[in-house]
Amino acid sequence: MPQGTSNHLYNFHRASRLPIFESRAQKRIRLASQRKDQLEVGNRRRPAQVSTVPLNSTIEETLNPPSNSADCDDPNWTTCDEDPMSPDDTQTLFEIRRYNQSLIQNHRQRNWIGVMSQLFQAYLYLKQKTADWTLPSSLDDYSKDLCDCTSERQHTREVDLIDLMVWNICNSHVTPFSEVMRRWNESLSIRLCAKNSNKPRDLRRHLSGAVDAYRSLKTMQRELLQNVTSPTKQDVLAQRSCPACFGQFSTVTDPGQPEDNHKIFICMDGNFQHRHHERAEKHHLPLQTPSIFVSPDEIKAVKGKFSQKDRCTEQHKAADDRRNASTWKGCDDTGLFGCCCRHDSVLYYCNIHKAGEGRGLPTSIIKQVFSDLNSQMEVGILYDIGCTMPKFLESRKLLSNYKTRMSFATAVFHSYVHDWPCQIRYSPRLNVGWGLSDGKGLERLWSYLSSLVSSQRYATRNHRLNAISHRSHFHNALGIEKMALVLKRKTVHAIKNRKYFQNVLDGLLVRSNPHNPGNHFTENFFREQWRSQRTYELNHTDESRAEKEKCAEFYERGEALRLLADSFASQLANPSPGSNQVQLLEVYEKLQSLQKEQDDEAEKLGTFFSATHFNTITPRNLDLERRLALLWSAKTALFKAAVELQGEMQPLKDCKARGERLGTILKEKICAALARRKAGVTKTLKLFCTRRTDFLQHHAVDQLALPENQQITYEQFSKLSLDDPFWNDGSLCLVKEPWATDSLVRTGIHSTLGIDRANEEIGQLHVEIRRALSWGVFHREQLKTCIDQCVIGPVGANLAQAIEGSFGSAVNSAKVLLSGEANASLTMHEKLLLSWNVTIESMVALHLIPLEILPSGWRALMEFLNSSSNRNDAPFDLNLLLEDEVLRDQDSDGESVEVDDLGEIFAEDNQPAHTLEEQDSVDNLLSTSQPSGRSQQQEDSLDFQQHVSQGP
Repeated sequence: MPQGTSNHLYNFHRASRLPIFESRAQKRIRLASQRKDQLEVGNRRRPAQVSTVPLNSTIEETLNPPSNSADCDDPNWTTCDEDPMSPDDTQTLFEIRRYNQSLIQNHRQRNWIGVMSQLFQAYLYLKQKTADWTLPSSLDDYSKDLCDCTSERQHTREVDLIDLMVWNICNSHVTPFSEVMRRWNESLSIRLCAKNSNKPRDLRRHLSGAVDAYRSLKTMQRELLQNVTSPTKQDVLAQRSCPACFGQFSTVTDPGQPEDNHKIFICMDGNFQHRHHERAEKHHLPLQTPSIFVSPDEIKAVKGKFSQKDRCTEQHKAADDRRNASTWKGCDDTGLFGCCCRHDSVLYYCNIHKAGEGRGLPTSIIKQVFSDLNSQMEVGILYDIGCTMPKFLESRKLLSNYKTRMSFATAVFHSYVHDWPCQIRYSPRLNVGWGLSDGKGLERLWSYLSSLVSSQRYATRNHRLNAISHRSHFHNALGIEKMALVLKRKTVHAIKNRKYFQNVLDGLLVRSNPHNPGNHFTENFFREQWRSQRTYELNHTDESRAEKEKCAEFYERGEALRLLADSFASQLANPSPGSNQVQLLEVYEKLQSLQKEQDDEAEKLGTFFSATHFNTITPRNLDLERRLALLWSAKTALFKAAVELQGEMQPLKDCKARGERLGTILKEKICAALARRKAGVTKTLKLFCTRRTDFLQHHAVDQLALPENQQITYEQFSKLSLDDPFWNDGSLCLVKEPWATDSLVRTGIHSTLGIDRANEEIGQLHVEIRRALSWGVFHREQLKTCIDQCVIGPVGANLAQAIEGSFGSAVNSAKVLLSGEANASLTMHEKLLLSWNVTIESMVALHLIPLEILPSGWRALMEFLNSSSNRNDAPFDLNLLLEDEVLRDQDSDGESVEVDDLGEIFAEDNQPAHTLEEQDSVDNLLSTSQPSGRSQQQEDSLDFQQHVSQGP
């Protein structure tokens, strides 16, 4: 046996044992023996062989026992060098230590599970006793009410009360916060060390554990109230996510009241920033999925691979796991796939595990949403590649029982990168029933969750999911608080759009129709032209468009050869000193031969840019085909540049539309990005204008002087929206229909569609307002019913089941705790309804909504709540109004984004401001309707009139 093998095996088996615990006497003897050994051989040890034994570390000493080996001048003193451990032994030791740590973590988890039920009851009792720790007696000792232990067994420790909920708003990370607390405490007293150690305790770990425990208690509290007040799963969604989408719709008692259309809209999207590094997880505990996440088993049940992809799928890199393995290198959880309603409230997430954005993820969420909805509800789904989902579900026979209840569309901004026939089928702006839903809610949600990206990459998987779930629930709670304001903002936006498009349409209806002599333009004429355009565009397949792109590329290569030949011809005509004329002539002749071959191939090539393609008797014109193909190619490139430009400008527009501050730093970054793109966009724009002028001069001279065919500047181009009629130019395909040749007809079609979408949006908002208010009344009744059952009885089956699941057999004490919690929730809910009512009354006063859409019982409930509310808040309200006036008079802080600050970068149509007559009429209306709230109502009126008078 080699030297040192026995010692090697001894160390291995010694280290593989589980940690042992020694008595105090054994510890004193061991430490005394160590000090004696150090004194005997300490002076003769070589520094490289000193074995430092950490004191007061039982586990470390057990895994690495002290060694007395030393080098000495005595010739009889021998040493035994240890051989390095083999890879198998190292792996075995690693597995043993990992198993040991797993036992510790699971034991700790079982302890938490065992104590959490008792802790939850104590939390509810103290929360009720101290009014959520807001009373002066919050720090009193209530241990006698919660514990019957004797005084000898009771141990107390004073801790600071920290409001953990403020982290949802201030977004303070645990590590810097705990470090500040440690330094602040040490400045007030001596440094406090851990027991039997000269190092301070890690406050971060304990504070993080306290936060996790508090979040667990809040989750249990939320789920308890949901179980006792929500008879159906849809009611749970209304309480947890969005009452405007999933709330109870009260019975219609008046013919003037709107009927419920049983329609909701959701949007879906993936995010690959929320990754998790695999080495940050030791996998000691099983994965615990929060309720807001779809179960991994459900995802596996519907997830499948597919091989055949269409053109729109290929445009979306993440749709078919096209990202290579290097993108996910080192990560186990590679992102999130989310779903939210059209009011940006989170419904569900899917945790993406070592994969891309496969279609199994949206299918799983769609299935989960339908399982929670009532049987009569219909769902409109907006997805980046929503055009591919119907074909995918049909080919796999998935969700066939929900087929008649769901419809698909592409998100508004993403739809512009799809083919034009795809936009006609699936763009929410071009199809009936979608209103002004944009499908951009997930983009705003990812921005809200961006602060969690860096910190959660190195957390455990359970902590990552819980943090995302907790922050999403808080996001939904804020959304419910602002629900009435959101509905008001959407209503103002819809009315503004309808007024703008109606003004444009009214201007067209007084013009004579050249396509129908003797008559004016009519709305029916524009609708008929839109149907004709849809029919024409939908008859073209993806294969025909691909052939059209190949034909355009062929002519682009010919144009490059022509420009190169012209360059060499100019050099031959004006030779420069020292130039090789013979070589230039050879190259020029070769280019001419290539041009001739190109022209010969063009004659043989079947083209989609000729009049014969449309079954006419017009003879083929090769020059017209070439110029038309080049013009079509230039406009396609120009549209791509417009999409990129509008994408950069979108945060500026969202900031202005939603009234949120963008920030100076982000605004400067956007302006710098726009400045970098300006040169390329200008070059593409100049090429398009040159080719359009060349085409018109040779083939349509009569259209050369039209206003829509004049030169376009960069400032004008930046103002063009992506749904402007300019992009819908059918004349490029030689169609002679009015929708293809007349820009006024295209403008009329665009205005008609805009009015239709605005009317649909207003109708949907009326339904959603009624749903939200009906849910408010219904949820209040459910809370009162819960309180009555707990206090008076009898206890219903649903309530009894919830009590047994949360409190066990202690029914009487559980009813006391539950009634107190329901009463506190009732108080908060009534305050919420009163805050909603202020906005609803202002909407009625401004005639944004008719009074008939309010559910029966709402006004009576508001009168009752107002009469029973405390009147002592009036001075506080006056102080707030005074503070608002003072702040309004101060100088701007420079962070607000306005149109004037951006100049030519941010494009908006300059519409006339509201008139004094309009303002006087609104002031008179407000002065007669509600004099006590005149200042706030005037502010709402000014905002409303300014919005309506401007274009969208």
